[in-house]
Amino acid sequence: MAVGVQLQRNQGLINVEINETPTLLKVLKGGSFASVFLIKKEGRVMVRKYLEKSKENTIHYDCLTRQVDDLKRFEYYSPGSVPKILEIYDGADEYYYDMEFLEGYEELASLSIDKIRYILPSVIQKLKTDIYCYKKEIDGTKWLHDFLRDKIYAKFSMLENIDSTTFLLVNNDWVIINGNKYKGLKYFFKTSDLSSYTPSTVSPIHGDLTLENILYNEKIEEFRYIDQSGSRYVDPY
Repeated sequence: MAVGVQLQRNQGLINVEINETPTLLKVLKGGSFASVFLIKKEGRVMVRKYLEKSKENTIHYDCLTRQVDDLKRFEYYSPGSVPKILEIYDGADEYYYDMEFLEGYEELASLSIDKIRYILPSVIQKLKTDIYCYKKEIDGTKWLHDFLRDKIYAKFSMLENIDSTTFLLVNNDWVIINGNKYKGLKYFFKTSDLSSYTPSTVSPIHGDLTLENILYNEKIEEFRYIDQSGSRYVDPY
């Protein structure tokens, strides 16, 4: 590992300080676009999400910077609801951010079903009270039309080109799956009444609220949200 140092004229190396190189403790499970590490830096254990920059993964860079923005938003709206951001580095070749390691917390998905059912109402209520409460009224019909156009219909051409089976699933009016008859994708959206799905408001949302993205500490009975992604800056919930 090389570290560039800009020396001051006539000062030599006496005042040069090089930051400690973090110690890698563990490679953690993470999304496909970013590496996630448990590191020790300056005597403190923390989580680092790391991405090597390239032209091909610009979208992943945008996603990672958006995660930082969402963590800051959630911390402002609901203090203590997410891990704290400790450091952000945005260089020419790499991007990473370090955040607080939550000792004693585990994924909600790893707990018993009874424990999950006990905790989830508090998780949802805190979101509704502290974060989803920032609402803006919208034209729900227009929102649904734009959403289907940008998020659903735009993917049809990609799906139908995967193979002959997905082509039929997209374009046939009816398909038979395991002996049961279903509408094809295009025909479903063309003929179905979707009016009940029109939202009336948008707000900040988590975007990927799974049991794996909720951490819980049984000893102190506290939870934290992690890995917000997938939504636009505001969306229906």
